[in-house]
Formats: sequence, C-alpha cells, structure tokens
Amino acid sequence: MSTEKFTEAAKDKPYFSKYLGIDFKELREGYTKAELEIRSELLNRLGLLHGGVIYSLADTCMGGAVFSLLDDDQHCVAMEVKTNYLRPVTEGKLVAEARVAHPGHRVAVATCEVHDGNGNMIAMATGSFYISNNT
Repeated sequence: MSTEKFTEAAKDKPYFSKYLGIDFKELREGYTKAELEIRSELLNRLGLLHGGVIYSLADTCMGGAVFSLLDDDQHCVAMEVKTNYLRPVTEGKLVAEARVAHPGHRVAVATCEVHDGNGNMIAMATGSFYISNNT
C-alpha cells in the first residue's frame, strides 16, 4: 500500500487517531513513523499523559506498518497489544516508529518504540494483527 493510498484512506474520516492528533510522517513497506502533540485534555488526573494515549499511538502506528504490506483488498485489526511504559511524560511531542517483525499471511507481528521530543524512550510495544480480505 502506497503512502498516497494510505493517506487517502484516512483523509477526512472521523477516526479515533484523528481525534487524538496522530500525524503520520512516514510510511514505507513494513514501517511507519507518527507523531502526537501532547495536549492538556490527554493528561490523567496526576498531570501525566494517559497510558491509553501512548497505547493508542503505538497500536495505530503498528497497524499502519502492517497495513503498508497489504493488498488493496485486505485490512488488518489488532488481536493483542502489549505495551511497556518506561517513563512518564507531561508535555511536548511523542514520536512513534513501528516495524513489522513477522509479515504472516493471516497474522502479522509488529513492534513499536515511542520516544519523547528529547529522544528518550517512554514506551515500547508489540502487537499481533489479524489480516483478512475486505468483504
């Protein structure tokens, strides 16, 4: 799937990732890079970025990496995602980079590292994605 087709597929759609502010910066075969600006409404009651936002960024980025390998008549959905939170973050920008580790026919496995604006790794994730044909 080309970057243009990927961008067109998400254009002007009310997806959750659009609400979060996930901005895809790079998409190539088996790889995705995305960024997210931290906003006050994404913080938890302690003033830290909510873990669900980090999880969603990693999940979305890994899904994009898997999606980049699919035929036009296929799609993928997460089956399982494991996220390790390494340090808290309160402001700035997050950068996520995901790579497909195993491009299976029905199940693909991807990994993602999430860094803050200073390059510190704040989380890492692995995910399994089910691949099926559009019906």
